[in-house]
Amino acid sequence: MGCSILDAISHNRDSQCNAPAVSSFEQTWSYSKLIDETERIARNLVRLTSPGDTIALVGQRDPSFVASILGIWQAGCVYAPVDRTLPLARQEKIIKSVDPSIVLYTGDSEPALAGHTLIPIAYARQSILDKEDHRINSSPIINEPFHSPAYMMCTSGSTGAPNAVLVSRGAL
Repeated sequence: MGCSILDAISHNRDSQCNAPAVSSFEQTWSYSKLIDETERIARNLVRLTSPGDTIALVGQRDPSFVASILGIWQAGCVYAPVDRTLPLARQEKIIKSVDPSIVLYTGDSEPALAGHTLIPIAYARQSILDKEDHRINSSPIINEPFHSPAYMMCTSGSTGAPNAVLVSRGAL
């Protein structure tokens, strides 16, 4: 059936580890850095979630945001984007609609979203050390089937209420 996005990025890491993979106005990450950060996030998410869980991601588009999306997928979870520039009431409606197990967010300040487990991406990017030998645990790679959901996006349709739409991993 072809390879996944994670497989393709890993291949580029192996063949062009120092080449630019993702950039924003402020920073550029190589394939090597992108995969390292993705794996850190995935390791943390595996401890907090179960495969198939939905994780809302609130923030601005930058390399850590991209690594978070990939980390969510690598942990076997479903990514649900929430634009931080939307009015707070709209963000809350979207998050209620997607019913995430946790909400990851970028930026210095926690979003004002009541009733949700909020985790800053900076925390999710921290290394986890194995308590017994102080090495970073091996990366979890949860190979979800291509028909499994990869992300959930919300449309407003004619009602203005968020309607969640699932997109499969195979469609990416």
